[in-house]
Amino acid sequence: MPTIPSNDAWQRIQRTVLRVEQMASADISTSRRRPVDVSTPIRAILLADCPDETPTPAAVTVAIDTTEIQRLEIVGTPGGGVFRLGFRGEWTPELFPGISAASLEVALQGLPTLGRDQVSVPLGNDNFHTLGTWLIEFSGSLEGVDVPLLEIDDRIEGASLAINRTTIWADAGRIVEVRTGIPVGVPTPLRAGAVVLCLRHQGIAGWVIHAAEARQFSPYGYPPA
Repeated sequence: MPTIPSNDAWQRIQRTVLRVEQMASADISTSRRRPVDVSTPIRAILLADCPDETPTPAAVTVAIDTTEIQRLEIVGTPGGGVFRLGFRGEWTPELFPGISAASLEVALQGLPTLGRDQVSVPLGNDNFHTLGTWLIEFSGSLEGVDVPLLEIDDRIEGASLAINRTTIWADAGRIVEVRTGIPVGVPTPLRAGAVVLCLRHQGIAGWVIHAAEARQFSPYGYPPA
């Protein structure tokens, strides 16, 4: 039987992949979309399982710089406690670390400085693969505006909250062949739908996978609960 990584190990791997993604998107142009360049890493989504060095199709994604989407994340494993979020002097009620995207959206929309048409939470604990992560999107009169980061009143035990602006990824409309360049073990995380970071190598056809998100798909049932 394969060894199943601990929750902490999954979180460390996820943070490493996030840092690589940020490096891959660091040169986003002012035109918002960054063209695919064979001299730089690409981020892609596997369209089929990639258990070995067999060429596998993957859909290339491009980074879109946005000032109106913020990523709220719990760093560590919370043992209880609450937090509040503030915007321009107004604060939400006390919120629990396990709050769903829908409930967080209601709390933010209740702020007098925001409202129903100004903010939404499209991804969170109830519909996102990483627990303790929420994406907060600003719209209406705040769309396209450099929105200040939400303030945090952090009283979570054993963990902390972090918030930052994020990058969203869009389909580039391009399919490439990729192959694994990292040891994956069994069962493999390189299943259809997984996000991978790839580089070109001289003398090797196609793109070579150097990093993959820390997610497994049915029937393996990862990550562990």
